[in-house]
Amino acid sequence: MKKGVILSLVIVLFLTPLCLADDSWLYKSEKVLIELNISSGMNIVPESEDYYVDYVKAMLSFFPEDDFQQRLIKLETSPNSFKKDDIIEFKWEHPDEKKLYFLLNSDVETENKLKKITSKVKFPLKNLDKEYVKYTKPTKNIDLNENIIRVASELAEGEDDLYVITHKIAEWVSKNIEYNIKYGASTERASWILKNRIGTCDEFSSLFIALCRALGIPARYVSGVAYSNIPELEGFGNHAWAEAYFPGYGWVPFDPTYGEFGFINPSHIKLKTSSDSGNTSTSYEWKGSKFDVSPEKLDISAEIKKVSGIKEPLIRINADILKNNVGFGSYNLVEAAIENLNNYYMPITLRLSAPLELDVIESSKKNILLIPNEIRKVYWIVRLTEDLKRNYIYTLPVSVYDISNISSTSSFKSKFGDLMFSKSAIDDILADKIDEKLKTYSRRVDLKCNSDKDNYYIDETVIVNCSIKNTGNIFLNNIKICLENDCKILNLGISQERNIDFLTKPKGIGKKETIVIAKSDRLSKISYLTYNTLDYPDAGIINLTYPIEISFNKNYSISFILNKLSYSIPKNVEIILLQNDFSEKWTLTSLDSNRIFNINLNSRVLHEGGNDFKIIVKYEDNNNKKYETRRYFSITLAKFSFPQKMISLLYSLELWLESLF
Repeated sequence: MKKGVILSLVIVLFLTPLCLADDSWLYKSEKVLIELNISSGMNIVPESEDYYVDYVKAMLSFFPEDDFQQRLIKLETSPNSFKKDDIIEFKWEHPDEKKLYFLLNSDVETENKLKKITSKVKFPLKNLDKEYVKYTKPTKNIDLNENIIRVASELAEGEDDLYVITHKIAEWVSKNIEYNIKYGASTERASWILKNRIGTCDEFSSLFIALCRALGIPARYVSGVAYSNIPELEGFGNHAWAEAYFPGYGWVPFDPTYGEFGFINPSHIKLKTSSDSGNTSTSYEWKGSKFDVSPEKLDISAEIKKVSGIKEPLIRINADILKNNVGFGSYNLVEAAIENLNNYYMPITLRLSAPLELDVIESSKKNILLIPNEIRKVYWIVRLTEDLKRNYIYTLPVSVYDISNISSTSSFKSKFGDLMFSKSAIDDILADKIDEKLKTYSRRVDLKCNSDKDNYYIDETVIVNCSIKNTGNIFLNNIKICLENDCKILNLGISQERNIDFLTKPKGIGKKETIVIAKSDRLSKISYLTYNTLDYPDAGIINLTYPIEISFNKNYSISFILNKLSYSIPKNVEIILLQNDFSEKWTLTSLDSNRIFNINLNSRVLHEGGNDFKIIVKYEDNNNKKYETRRYFSITLAKFSFPQKMISLLYSLELWLESLF
C-alpha cells in the first residue's frame, strides 16, 4: 500500500513600494548647495521717433539672503546692481538698446534643521511686540470672515499649546484643500479658498495664515522656490509657504502644500516674506520722454550642485501587530511606538506600507507632533482580503516609516480557519488602548475571563466565567461588564473580587475571540478569550480509480483520496476495503489533511464475472460520537480457462486454510 499527504504551501507577500519616487534625500541630507538664477527683461517701446531715455530701473524684491535654514554663498548680477532696503536695483542710463536684460546668479546652501522649541508656548498669545501685530490683521487676499473664524476656533478649542494649534491648522488645510495645478495662474482670497476647497501652494498658504490670524497668531506669506516631484511640476519651481511666529523662538515655517508642519525640507529657498500673497516681485521705474516700458515675466530656475552629509535620525520607530494570526477577511491592528530622541518638539509624518492583499482602513498617512522626548503609540486598522487560497499560509509584512525612510517592519500570518476579528471588535480594542492611557490608574481592576473548554461544536453553548478584582485604592461604583449585549452592573470594594458567568453561542466556524469589557466613568478594561468553533467531522472518498475489467492473475491497483470535508478533524479513523472474502484495514489517529491511498492487488482472488467492492471509512468527533462514509464499486473478471480455474480454486483453498489456523 502507498500513502501520500497533500501539504499546505507557505507564501510570503511583499510590501508595496514605500514611495512613488525616491526623494528621501530631501529629508536625509544635512546640507544642499543649490544654484539659483533669476532673470527677466523689458522692452523699450518708442512712441515717437524723437523719443529720449534718461534711465530705466528694475527693482527686484525676490532674491536670497542669509536666513535660519539658508546661507548665501555667492551672488552675482548682470548688469551690476546695488542692494537698497529690501530690493536689488538694476539701472541703465541712456541705453541705446531697445531690449534690456538682468540676471541674478547665486549659490545658496540650505540646511536640514528644525527650530528647537524646547518648551510649551502658551496660547492665547499675549503682549505681542508691535512689529508682529500687523501679521495678525487681515489683508486683501488673506481676509477673515465668520466661517474662517469658526473653523479656527473649532481647531483650537480646548488647546493651550501654540505648536499643537498651528500643527492642527496646517494638517487641516493639507487634508481639506484639493491641490489643482490649474489655479496656479491666479491668487484667490482665503474666504474663497475655504468655500471652494481647491487651489495650489498660494491658496494652501493663504488659508493657513488666515486661520492663524483668526486666533491672534502672527503668520506671514513666504515666496521662494522648492523641489517638487509632482509630474506636471517635477524639478524646481516657484513655491509659496508660510511662517508662524512663536514668542521666544522666532518664525517657524509651515508648508501645508507639502505636508511639512513646523519645518521645510532643504530644497526650499526663501526669496521674500510679506503680509499678503498678492505682493509683486518686480517693479520698474524710468525717466525720459515719448516711450513706454514693457516688462517680461520673471524667470526663476534652480538646480542642485551638491548634497552633503546624512542627518542623524531624530526619532525611533518600533512597529508591532495586535494579532499574530488571523483568518481570511479578518481585521487587525498595527501599532507603532514613536520615540522623540530630542528635547524639542518634533513634527513627523508617518506612513504605513502593506501588501496589496491588505487594505488600510482610512488613511495610511498620519501626521503627529511629539513633545520633547515623548514616546507615543500610533495605530492603523487593516483588513485582509477574503480572496485567498485555502491551502496556503500567508505571511503579511507591514512597515511604518517616516519621510526620511526611518522605518520598522513587523508581520503576521494568515490561513483559512484562523481567528476572525470584526471591525467593531478592533474598534473596541483600539478605543481601550487609547482610553486606558487617559484613565486615572488609582482606579484599577484585574479582569480575567475563561471559557469552560477550548473547542465547541456549532450548536453548543459557550460558558464564559469572569473574575474581576478591585486592585486600586478607591471604592468602585457601577462597573458595567459586558459580553456582547449581555451586561452586568456591580460595585466593588477595595481588594474585593467577584465571579460572573456569561452564556453565548458560537458564531461561525474556526477560531474565535470573545471580548469582555469592564467600564465605569473612570476606568476601562478588556479581557480576551479564544475558543475554537467546530462543525461536525465529515470525510469523503474522491478520485476513486480502478480497472473496470481485468484478466485472471494480473496485478492491479485501487486508488482514492480520503478527503477532509470539515473544518473539524475526524478522529480514530478506520479505512476498510471489503471484497468477497477479502478485507484490509488501515487506521489513522486523525485526518488532519487529505490522504492519498494506493492499494496494490492481484486478480487471482476474484471470481469470474462481477466482483463487488466496498470502502468503509469510520471516524469519531471529540465527544466519541461515531460517523461513517461508504463507497461501492465493481470489477469484472474476464472468463478464464480450466487451468486458471484450478489455480483460482487452489488459491481460495489456501486462503481458507490460513483463516482456520
